[in-house]
Order: sequence, then structure tokens, then C-alpha cells
Amino acid sequence: MTVYRDELDEILAEVLTENKTVIIAVANRAYLEGDKPMLDLFMDGFWYGENTQGLTDHLLIVVVDQTAYERCRFLQLHCYKMETNGWNFQARSCS
Repeated sequence: MTVYRDELDEILAEVLTENKTVIIAVANRAYLEGDKPMLDLFMDGFWYGENTQGLTDHLLIVVVDQTAYERCRFLQLHCYKMETNGWNFQARSCS
């Protein structure tokens, strides 16, 4: 019997804790803009927090555009690029 595993299944298998817990965050290009981007501030909590750096092993960043995906990979995080079937999150704004 062949079991189909997609990229998300493979990434989840890497990040799950022993009790199958995972921390999931969503990011797009807007989280990468500015002098101190929101993603960097979020990650600072893990890197500089007390006994929190190991939690990054169980962190999955779901990104919705190529810019966020490239930054996530640059930071050597567990990244999954969500395909959105025609939705362009870069063109959408909150109003």
C-alpha cells in the first residue's frame, strides 16, 4: 500500500513534539517590511526568551507569498508555502 505524503505532511512530521504539538504562525510580505519587521519581533521572543529557543524546532511558519517564503528559508525555519488558488494576499488590504 502506498501512502501519499505531501510537503505539508513532511514538514509537520519534522516539527511535531512527542505529544504531537506544533506552533503555527502565518506570515506574508507585510510581516517583513520596516526597520524591525514583525516576523523578526516574533522570532526575538523565541531567541531571547528564557528557555524558549528550543521551541523554534516545533515552529511552522505558513507563508502566503514568495517574498515571505524566501525570508523564512533564509532564517532556516520550517516553512510551508500555502497555495491560495488565485488569491493574491499582496494585493489585498484591510479597510
